[in-house]
Amino acid sequence: MRLLEEILIHEAGIPAETLAKARERVRPDKDLGDALRELGVLDARGWAKAQAAYYGLSYRETLQWDGENAELLSRIPLAFAKQYHLLPLALTDDALTVATASPREVAALDDLRLLFGRPVHPLVVPKPVLHDVLNLSHPALAFQQGRSTASSNLVKNPWT
Repeated sequence: MRLLEEILIHEAGIPAETLAKARERVRPDKDLGDALRELGVLDARGWAKAQAAYYGLSYRETLQWDGENAELLSRIPLAFAKQYHLLPLALTDDALTVATASPREVAALDDLRLLFGRPVHPLVVPKPVLHDVLNLSHPALAFQQGRSTASSNLVKNPWT
């Protein structure tokens, strides 16, 4: 497995000095991708691609919300989906496919494996793409569950 730093330097073209500055900015509520965005050297798409390459996962640049995943999303707390940046996409007899902007959140992915009783196949997407779909899905879920929606429940997108 290649180091994430190697991927960021060689594929994303980030200078090692800039990467070191970004590492100094990492906090519990701010990952390396957030720090690189703040420095203006990497966007959400580049961060998602780097994570996908590092973890050996598939990458998708877009997601569509067609309501078919509403039943899957309704099985997990929306706050959980927002906190861990994930969205269940498809459930088959073999696996649960999950869009995630944070593939390092292995515990959250494992929680989904236990909840759905299937292996989880993560699909890395840019954080704003995931947030947009979660925000679109929220009114559909609220309607389905008989709740009113509040704008305070929407995911804030720091990448825009």
